[in-house]
Amino acid sequence: MNFEPESGTAHWHEQDVSKWIGHRAYIEVIDDGDGFIALGKVVFSDGSAPATSPNRLVVEMLDDSAITSPALLAQKYQALVQQVVAEWLAGTSGQPGDASDRARIVNSALEQHLSQSGTPDAIKARIGDFHAALASLDERRTQIESRIAPPQQAMAMADGTAENERVFVRGSHKTLGDEVGRRFLEVLGGTRHAAPAEGSGRLELARQLVSPDDPLLPRVIVNRLWQHHFGEGIVRSPDDFGVMGQRPTQPELLDWLAAQQAREGWSLKQMHRLMVLSATYQMSSRPRDDADRIDPQNRLWHRMSVRRLEVESIRDAI
Repeated sequence: MNFEPESGTAHWHEQDVSKWIGHRAYIEVIDDGDGFIALGKVVFSDGSAPATSPNRLVVEMLDDSAITSPALLAQKYQALVQQVVAEWLAGTSGQPGDASDRARIVNSALEQHLSQSGTPDAIKARIGDFHAALASLDERRTQIESRIAPPQQAMAMADGTAENERVFVRGSHKTLGDEVGRRFLEVLGGTRHAAPAEGSGRLELARQLVSPDDPLLPRVIVNRLWQHHFGEGIVRSPDDFGVMGQRPTQPELLDWLAAQQAREGWSLKQMHRLMVLSATYQMSSRPRDDADRIDPQNRLWHRMSVRRLEVESIRDAI
């Protein structure tokens, strides 16, 4: 059940999830409007939206045998509304458990008051103090709203509810296997990393990836940067650092660049600058017979590899 500021009322929003029976439900509420959103209740049901519950205060008022005509009903209802609004202005809470019902009556009275802004003075005089009380309440509401700062939006991420996943036997979500705890990948860190005590474990995963004990991430980063500037990476298979991938042609250079990346605070700009200002990057692409006999595939970068010139560079030169 969500609230629409335009209409000033709450209504049910139904989402058909029959296609995802058996999956874990995830509900995300995002405000893409004026920064105000209210969620009253989330209900899972096989039927339609539940009916709006009646106001208990109004039901108790109607349970009066003395109400024998529409005029007496109007007087009784007016007295109830006046009493609730007066107590609201006085700051009294009434009976325990009546807060939501009393708020509904006050909101309804305010809506009626705002919709009757052009009511003739004769009618205003007839309702007398009650109209003045509503005007005072409306003024207080306006003052409170004026003190609310405009909403500021920014891209952010929050750690959600931690949940462990189950193994899908043969890939089927309907056939669940053992539960798998949240922790670092065994293929990278073995089993020495403990599961997170709380939260999703994303922060712990990020810290483990940049830990000096696990230098895989900086190696992958600097290898891709090297590939960008030289055409080939120190590891020729940049997407596979495993047993099926190729071994680095110069492992000492790869390790030194990875350590330098961490020493520079993981600055990609500094690593770009280091590579393009190096003597290796400034080498000529002219082949040398003696070097080509030893390193015909230029795996040790005894010269700069010939690369296709991008059209953007041609345009900039023109």
